Amino acid sequence: MSRKRNHYCIIMDRSGSMLSLRDVAVNGYNENIQQIKLDAEANPDIDYDISLLSFNKNVFEHMWCAKPSELEEATYESYTPNGGTALYDAMGYAIDKYAAMEDYSDENTNWLYVIISDGNSNEDQHYGQRESSWSSYTVPTAAMRERLETCEKHPRITITYIGANKASAERLAKDAHVSVSNVAATDWTNKEAAANAMRGTRRALRSYSKNVAAGASVKAAFYANSEVQQDLRSNTTEAVDFASVAIDNSDLETLVKCSDQAAP
Repeated sequence: MSRKRNHYCIIMDRSGSMLSLRDVAVNGYNENIQQIKLDAEANPDIDYDISLLSFNKNVFEHMWCAKPSELEEATYESYTPNGGTALYDAMGYAIDKYAAMEDYSDENTNWLYVIISDGNSNEDQHYGQRESSWSSYTVPTAAMRERLETCEKHPRITITYIGANKASAERLAKDAHVSVSNVAATDWTNKEAAANAMRGTRRALRSYSKNVAAGASVKAAFYANSEVQQDLRSNTTEAVDFASVAIDNSDLETLVKCSDQAAP
């Protein structure tokens, strides 16, 4: 019997609209990797690895399947937002690369995608397309929808998303076949709310790791844990029904030592 393994993939928006959030972005990323390191230490019988992608109109791979001990905290200088938003290209790149790995069918392996963005996708070149001739947003291509539907049916793949508002979170959940209990909406301009979101997401990571260790399902409810919601409810700026969409008031971002070389 193979060892349990957790693959974590952080997919971070680095489009121009994120420029004013650089400090909160770095803090949010560092909060996440601190928790992942603690989880790895607490569960020595589980193998952890972390991949980091960022995206504007291109996709950038900064690390792939790195061990927690190899992670370094981000700095303000390492996060340089600019350009448009190609969210589905980043998701498709990660999904395809994971699907090609030998342990993709291993029943003891889990995949967690943590996606952070402050807006809707609008400049996809490979995995997204304009919803209509007049739309400013992109939606998954037919081929990408097939990939997302496969992920939706896979019992050990969990896709989570933090968006700019309730509408963007609901849109992503619908278009990308993501459980509404795995999405969150955020007020990116509220620093106090951002701190609550960082704490809430960190707790969500901790809960996910504990559930994997216990053999419990981790398919959905990433943001539905009562402790996490307590943090996320603090300082919320929209009255949203948590039964349908979890609200995360966050300035959650990520970045680590960018190579700034676009992924192929």
